[in-house]
Amino acid sequence: MNHLLLAQTSLATVLATSLFMFLVLTLAASSALKISERAVSRVVLGSFAVALTAALILVVQAFLHPDPIVLYFGSGPLYSLDRVGSLFLLMSALIAAVAGNFSLTYLHRDPGFYRYFAWFSALFAGMVHIFSATHSFLFAAGWELAGISSAMLIGYFVERDAPIRASRLAFLYFRLADAAIFSGISMLAVAGQSSQVIWTGGGRPELGFLTLSALVLLALGASVKMALFPFGSWLPKAMEGPTPSSAAYYGALSVHSGAYLLWRVAPNLLEIPGADVVLVAVGALTAVMASLCGRIRSDMKTQIAYGAICQLGLVAAEIGLGFRELAVWHILGHSFMRTLQFLRAPSALHDFHSLGVERASAVDVAPVLRGAWAGARDRLYFWGLAEFHVFDFWQRYVGRPVLKLADELIDMDRRWLARSRYFIESRPIRLPAQPVDRQAPES
Repeated sequence: MNHLLLAQTSLATVLATSLFMFLVLTLAASSALKISERAVSRVVLGSFAVALTAALILVVQAFLHPDPIVLYFGSGPLYSLDRVGSLFLLMSALIAAVAGNFSLTYLHRDPGFYRYFAWFSALFAGMVHIFSATHSFLFAAGWELAGISSAMLIGYFVERDAPIRASRLAFLYFRLADAAIFSGISMLAVAGQSSQVIWTGGGRPELGFLTLSALVLLALGASVKMALFPFGSWLPKAMEGPTPSSAAYYGALSVHSGAYLLWRVAPNLLEIPGADVVLVAVGALTAVMASLCGRIRSDMKTQIAYGAICQLGLVAAEIGLGFRELAVWHILGHSFMRTLQFLRAPSALHDFHSLGVERASAVDVAPVLRGAWAGARDRLYFWGLAEFHVFDFWQRYVGRPVLKLADELIDMDRRWLARSRYFIESRPIRLPAQPVDRQAPES
């Protein structure tokens, strides 16, 4: 078989498998399809096995043959995959398969079992489109699928208030990212007169005002998804969801979709004067703040979440410095490490006590510096505990005004509906009488 045909068939297999799993599990969650948990397990494991095999073939083909793997439908390309895209696709399939297999046992006989796997399959379908879509509409659809499924699984435990609040918060941040991403994609389409995403358009676009604005918006949307400063408040609170979904979403796939987008637009973005300085500064500031905040947390998943934010900040700094190849391997290695940490978290505390692991001793300093270090340590502890008041700033100056405006619009809508109902009920509409056909009947 021709190597190009084999690669195209493998890419089509991954796409078809992800969409098939999403369709079947969504129908099962909506009770339109009555299947057992065992059948769901077979669908999940079988689909991931096929997707993982096809993704492995894609990686081999991409490194043996340098030309991109392109799928054409109709008049133009809809999907394209290069070496980096194939690596990210393989990472997505492998981590989703591991987390999905873990979830089958973790959520066995849980009331939301079917709902969980419907949204989990939406994540995989979304990530496949983010890493392989050439058409901007398909990329946006994959981005939206991954974001909505993330917010829904944060609020998976609907019987408690904390997951619902965390889900709402993440949803608001994702709406901000979506608005930036969709606006940027639309502006690029207008500027380039093309529906292809910028990194597969064949060369660098003309950096006019519209294109530069679009690149800034794409970087803004990627920063929100990566939880970079000042958008990092949502990620630690997203730990309210099930542990396997935390591993897949916030340890590996969802947060790194923003890093992937930033990596893709970086060659054009860094043409903007000062963009590299801003990116390095934001990444370094994010890493320092997340490291300080994570060191004082007592919850293990929250510590891992801050560790993920710290590494994402370093990835952004690497991209800003021009170390794009290093950033790719950093993302891949970090994804697998965080997945292992999240999946290991439930039993780590038990091992901590049963194995007699001793806590690391505190840092000792010279006697002459102990007083100054104690004061600085207390101040850092206070600021880290308060998350440097970033969330308070967003809540006071953005969240509350927006919610107040939304409440006023809802009240206005209710008043308008009440007046309309009163008008309709008090003044019934009189339809004109039907004209009488006076034509004589035929004899």
